[in-house]
Amino acid sequence: MARVVEENEVASLVYYFSQIPDPRIESRCEHLLIDVLVITICAVLCGAQSCTDFEDFGHSKESWLRRNLELPNGIPSHDTFRRVLSIIDPIEVEKTFQAWVQAVLGERKIKTLSIDGKAIGGATHGGVGGRSFLHLVNIYSQEHSLCLGQIESNGSGGETTAALELIDQLDIKDTLVSADARFAVRKVVEKIRSKKGHYLVALKDNNKFYRDQVIDEFEKAKSLDSAKAKEMGHGRAEERKVSILKANEKALDEKFFTQWPDLKTLIRIERTRVFEEKRPFVQVRNEKTGELKHVKTGTQSSKTKLMRETQETSYYLSSKKMSAKEAMKEVRKHWGIENGLHWVLDVAFAEDDWLARAKRLSRNLAALRRIGLNLIRSNASLPKKSIRRHMKTAGWNDDILESLVFG
Repeated sequence: MARVVEENEVASLVYYFSQIPDPRIESRCEHLLIDVLVITICAVLCGAQSCTDFEDFGHSKESWLRRNLELPNGIPSHDTFRRVLSIIDPIEVEKTFQAWVQAVLGERKIKTLSIDGKAIGGATHGGVGGRSFLHLVNIYSQEHSLCLGQIESNGSGGETTAALELIDQLDIKDTLVSADARFAVRKVVEKIRSKKGHYLVALKDNNKFYRDQVIDEFEKAKSLDSAKAKEMGHGRAEERKVSILKANEKALDEKFFTQWPDLKTLIRIERTRVFEEKRPFVQVRNEKTGELKHVKTGTQSSKTKLMRETQETSYYLSSKKMSAKEAMKEVRKHWGIENGLHWVLDVAFAEDDWLARAKRLSRNLAALRRIGLNLIRSNASLPKKSIRRHMKTAGWNDDILESLVFG
């Protein structure tokens, strides 16, 4: 007999996902929508990558699944999984996903959020020549290691619209929201400030007019609040120097503060990286003669490793007053969305290898993968392991899987 889920189970995944509207004709349904969704989430948690995998997983775990689900007509076929997941409204799935994550967080404060886009290679549909990647905008909490939402971005300006929707759905009061240059537009920063949050955005070529003014300000500055940091790892050494300036209304163009409301801090980060040269051939200049010659790298006969040095300077704007050390920390945090979310989805869940031709199917599966990752990250009882190891253990141990999905 299936376990009854009560409303007082605040963060119950089953309770929240049972609220998703079923678009099917009830009299023709052999399988409950919640059964299809829960089996899919469990299968994804255990490494499944296709609707056929979902069916195979269901049959191998049927006796365990019946302890928590009704399964009136047994395990759905792979065609049923594909058909049902292709007709559910992804907007409803994403809204439910966000409501469930908020319940998981409870009263915990979110100090920083990161927004970034991601293209899913395996999710092809429509488009020129019949192929077009699915583009999503994600919002991620670095301190809690949780994805708080996803929205599809469509066409020119689609990422900005998606970011605005995500921000609108969250309480970001006193939260620092960081974003890359593609989201450094007036609409986004105004939305963040209207919800009493703070922004931290990168200035690149798409904002050349404002970036050039910031560069001039740093070049004219006689004294700067600065901080340095060095890191060694993965075969490279990196040194970062962060400098900040207080935004000065008298020095900057009058358009500046209209474009960037409540601007407080200008940030410059100078990065120097030294790492082993991996290119097979490089040009080396003779210091005495000035002659250039091609040198083969990485040969066993080489007595010394050929090292390569790169330098990069980046600029950022923030509505929050901060010191150089704080600025270094907050800018560094932003890339948690790449390392803690996008990279994990690609490596542990093999997101780009999933083949989903229907647009709704690919979008719903993307949300379910993020739910699977959040289930692992939000379970404090799990020992410290890689996400992939947790997924394998969940597949091998029904008790662990049950604790992840049903609590």
